[in-house]
Amino acid sequence: MSRIFPSGLTSGLASRRAPSDATGSAGLATPGDFALCRSITEAHGHTYALATRILSPRQRRAVWALYAWARVVDDYVDCSERSGCRPEAVEATVVGLSTCFQRTVASGFLDASSLPDVDSVRDRAVIAAAAQTFIDFDISPRGHRTSSRPC
Repeated sequence: MSRIFPSGLTSGLASRRAPSDATGSAGLATPGDFALCRSITEAHGHTYALATRILSPRQRRAVWALYAWARVVDDYVDCSERSGCRPEAVEATVVGLSTCFQRTVASGFLDASSLPDVDSVRDRAVIAAAAQTFIDFDISPRGHRTSSRPC
């Protein structure tokens, strides 16, 4: 199990996509995906988690998702046990995660075919939530807004 959170926390998350919810989300990520991101943020980004209390619910979810995405990638870069700490394995894992994320933002659908052999339940949930955030705030994976629509 991942060192990010205790075992069992990701149980029940599956590869599913819900319809739009009350927060204006397009429906790529589920409330469970965002709850997982929140738990990662609270466990490792205490200041971020505290600061989100002054944000709107939509902004709060965005911070949780983006923090969790950065944390997941950082976990692999920091030499995960699965990669055997070989630089080429770490690079392949991060490239696979990034490719899956970019494809998900571009298509609006989570296609995990590019995911490397990783903690797939956790990583799928975080990718879905982070991609949903990029879509909801109209941001491309390269960091440019895709329209002039305000956040």
